[in-house]
Amino acid sequence: MTSGPSLADRLHAALLPAGDAAPEPSTSTTDRILDAASRRFAEVGVQNTTMSSIAAEAGLSREWLYRHFPNRDLVVAAVLQRELRRFIDGLAVRAVEQADVIDALTEAFVYCVEFLRDQAILEGMVDRDVQLASTDLRTHAGAVVGVAVRTCAGYLVDLGGFDPVTATVIAETLTRLVGSTVIAPQADLDLHDPETLRSYAGRVVPAIVRGS
Repeated sequence: MTSGPSLADRLHAALLPAGDAAPEPSTSTTDRILDAASRRFAEVGVQNTTMSSIAAEAGLSREWLYRHFPNRDLVVAAVLQRELRRFIDGLAVRAVEQADVIDALTEAFVYCVEFLRDQAILEGMVDRDVQLASTDLRTHAGAVVGVAVRTCAGYLVDLGGFDPVTATVIAETLTRLVGSTVIAPQADLDLHDPETLRSYAGRVVPAIVRGS
């Protein structure tokens, strides 16, 4: 196995490139606004959230809110970027301890399912935002899946020694399996249960990697 950037580092480079605009500085007021916006998005969806309702939820005046974020789109972008950073930081902690590629992918699979499943913001958007839940959601989801597949495939090529075609098949399969597990976690197995999920991942992920 050759050396190279970790899976988390690769995702960070792909999703939060250095050339992007710097994120809103983290201050107590900024976090207060983003926390309030997150609650509103989860409860009523983005389309039904106004700047006035965010200000009220945060206990701030509209004028003070607009000093930090001139419009709702910037609030949405800041909330999503903060969640993305939390996701990548958490993945780095969970997967970095695994020296073996299969062990790292298994841990990453469990973490991704748990993180995405517990995202009330995402659930609120899908359940309550009609536009996001249809064409827009499919478009954005396709882009995210593409980034995840390419990132995972590159990781498998560099650190696992797989050829690019095999690596892409493995990455695509695992990425789509994460999605289906998040959307429908319970059939004959209750994958809401942490021990069951970990046991499932411990069997399925190595089988996909070794069998490809």
